Amino acid sequence: MKLKPVDLLMLVIWVVVVAIWVARLAGNAMSGRTGSEGVNITLAAAWIASLCVMLYRYFKGRKGKE
Repeated sequence: MKLKPVDLLMLVIWVVVVAIWVARLAGNAMSGRTGSEGVNITLAAAWIASLCVMLYRYFKGRKGKE
């Protein structure tokens, strides 16, 4: 499966969403309000991993345009 490049707007939206989710999940994990710490930390790690994939797709697309 080949990953398609993403544009800058999509990357900015993804960064904002990831920042909100990671902050929320980390805050919940530290306070113990919802779910278990392990689940919240795992979800935060998954969001960060998805951001890394989006960054890879963005920079790969930029490299192809040059």
